[in-house]
Amino acid sequence: MQYWSLYFFAKFALYFNHAIKFNWYLNLLLAICVSFSFRRPRWRIAQQSIALIAAIALLYYESSLPPPARLWAEAGRMSSYSFSYLLELFARFINLGYVLVFGVMLALYMLLAERLRFSSFVFVCILCIPLLAQFGWPGQKQHIIAGAQDPGVMLNTFYAEEQDRHLSLPSIAHAAHPFDIVILQPGELGWDDLAFVDAPYPKFLNRFDLVLLNFNSATSHSAPAAKRLLRGSCGQVSDSVLSEPAAAGCALFPSLEQAGYDTAAVLNHNGRYNQFAATISAYAGTKAQEGKWGAVTMHGFDGTPVYDDYSVLSKWWNRHHAHAGGKPIALYYNSITLHDGNTLANGRAINSVQSYKPRLDKLLADFDHFITELEHAGRPVLVVLMPAHGAAMRGDQLQAAGMREIPSPKLTLVPVAIKLIGFAHTKESGPPLEVKHATSYFGVFSLLAGLMAEDAKQAGGKPWSERLQQVVETAFVSENEKIIVMRDKDGYIMRSAEDLWIKYDSN
Repeated sequence: MQYWSLYFFAKFALYFNHAIKFNWYLNLLLAICVSFSFRRPRWRIAQQSIALIAAIALLYYESSLPPPARLWAEAGRMSSYSFSYLLELFARFINLGYVLVFGVMLALYMLLAERLRFSSFVFVCILCIPLLAQFGWPGQKQHIIAGAQDPGVMLNTFYAEEQDRHLSLPSIAHAAHPFDIVILQPGELGWDDLAFVDAPYPKFLNRFDLVLLNFNSATSHSAPAAKRLLRGSCGQVSDSVLSEPAAAGCALFPSLEQAGYDTAAVLNHNGRYNQFAATISAYAGTKAQEGKWGAVTMHGFDGTPVYDDYSVLSKWWNRHHAHAGGKPIALYYNSITLHDGNTLANGRAINSVQSYKPRLDKLLADFDHFITELEHAGRPVLVVLMPAHGAAMRGDQLQAAGMREIPSPKLTLVPVAIKLIGFAHTKESGPPLEVKHATSYFGVFSLLAGLMAEDAKQAGGKPWSERLQQVVETAFVSENEKIIVMRDKDGYIMRSAEDLWIKYDSN
């Protein structure tokens, strides 16, 4: 077996540290195969080549890396990544602690290889792992769920309940003072990311009337998050349904247009990656516009320009209202300022993690500046901050930092905030009201429907305590294709790509 022992001992170390799964019978089969010694060089070379390919494939299968199908789908798009960003991504998978441990293991092997038969230890360890797992260690954090409550039944019940949720947006054709709507959807902004950069509750959020502390974006990828937002006037659907046309009344922006709004979609990027602009155009029912009129403040991982958020928003808003004839506008705005791989224009070369905080400060300052401009304009406006997903600034035991395949709560719990500008009755001065129960898109747009049924300048108005009842609760279910994370009474559970439910520790 020779140096193959090192491969297995390294996997034992990773498994006992919960970094990988361990398929004991496939590893046993591999260990048996590499134990045979062939005299003929051709047979030996063939054996080692096949074993090497199998060993790499097995390690990949046991890791938390994306499934090969997704990796293959991303391969074409990865060709557009800059070389520096590819190096940065590669470096994230190098754990210096593991490198040190493996170095010590190599040194011990070289010292003791002549005295000990390491292959015997390998077989003993492989056979002991399923026995240890029976006693709940070390695979305790990945126990298959079993018991009276079937997660599959819970999930189907959730979808059935969500299927009955539909909003009817009232017409504003006869409203004396209709309000504009601005929905800001930045990517890669989660509560956990804010905590990572020592900004757990940015001062910017104090500008709002309402902050949702437990909002679930339901996905950790940008395009699905945009789709879910743009069909948020109905309940949450499974990932597979997102590719189908939205049911009647579930397409938010076409419904707003029918209610009497002009609708628009603006991006601070070109939207070509993963055909994002085409997706927005299809779901919003209006052509997504690239904010070319804005100043270029950074470049994306593919070298394309990323435009200044304030200048894009301000110039578009002022230009639109100069020619709109007074008709209210519903604007969807998507920003990739915080996306992984962005490089600051005219700045020193720093990686995405180091530049995240400066980019965050810039994004929030731009949004703050734009809200101030809206306040001075004298028009009633509803502003909604609704991030698409988090950035995964730090990983967990099943997913490395920067990876977003598993839609964990670190990725999908995002800061959502709502502000009323120019309304007759807004919240009194002071910190924003906080909604602590679990919410998602339908709850936010239920509040929007309630506001549309009123006149922004009418003398009467519902108190905030009554309005908050419209922000309905939605159970935590997040999904990326086959992978689903759900919250039950004992914590989080996950349906893996292999269709197994396991306990999920997000710490």
